Order: sequence, then structure tokens, then C-alpha cells
Amino acid sequence: MESQGSLRAGVAGLAAGVAAAWTLKEFIGGGSGQDKLKAPKKRQVEPQHAEALKAARQEAGEGKFGPDDGATASAWVGYQCTDCQCIFPITPSTLMAEMADTWMAGKITNAFDQVPKVQQLQSEAGAAGAVHGVLSTGGLATTYTASQGLLLMLPNMVKIAGE
Repeated sequence: MESQGSLRAGVAGLAAGVAAAWTLKEFIGGGSGQDKLKAPKKRQVEPQHAEALKAARQEAGEGKFGPDDGATASAWVGYQCTDCQCIFPITPSTLMAEMADTWMAGKITNAFDQVPKVQQLQSEAGAAGAVHGVLSTGGLATTYTASQGLLLMLPNMVKIAGE
């Protein structure tokens, strides 16, 4: 019985892979290898938009908050959309956890007009378990991880997805 489920999952994965390959082939241009994806044409910004962008850049200035990279942007979105952030800051994602902790210490409110709780745990598995606990009680939670930490969180993620 279990092998039928594995077989179905394998067939579904194969079908998804074939569909993705076919779509990519069509998108590239028939798959001949000679048709390359072309860079989009640069658009001219309308004068009023250019002025607004210039004013925004001047207002932000040096030392004020502005997402300078993907890590800052994802940390900010995670902070804005959750009640609790479960962190284990000894990973490549330490920067994001530290930013969230700094915002909490500065009493910066999120999109729900509350200061999210940032809880530091002893391991990646502990962070995943804490996220599971928050989600099971109806809260919104996030954690930051990378590579091997994600592998350690997989059992909890599968359990969360099944509930």
C-alpha cells in the first residue's frame, strides 16, 4: 500500500518535471539552443515618477532604514507578518535574526500594531518545534535558517503541513 503512494508521488513529480521542461523549452523558443532569452527593453521613467524616486532617496538618507539586500527585506517582511519569531542565531541567517531582535528591543511595531516576540532557542530543531507550537495555538510565527538548518527542520515542517 505504501509503495502505491510512493509510486503516485514519483509519477506526479515526473509529470511536474516534464511540464516544467516543456514550458521552459517553449519559453526559450523551441529549444533549438540558438534562440536566447532577450533582455527586456529599458523603460523610461516618467518625470513625475523620477522626481518621487529622487525625493524618496533623499528622505531615506544615510543611516535610515531601507532594505539594502534580500536578507534585510525578508527579515522585515517576517517581522511585519508574525506574532512570534523563533530564532537560532548561530547559522548563516544570523543577520536576519539579529535584525528582528533589534527591532523588538526598539519596540518597533509590526503590521498588526504589536511588537512581535523574538525567542532565541538552543537549536534549529528547537526553533522549528517552537514555530510548530505557535502555529498550533493559532499564532503566526517565522524562523530564519539556511541549508543544513532547513534539513533539521524538515520533520517539524512535515508535521505542521499534515495538521
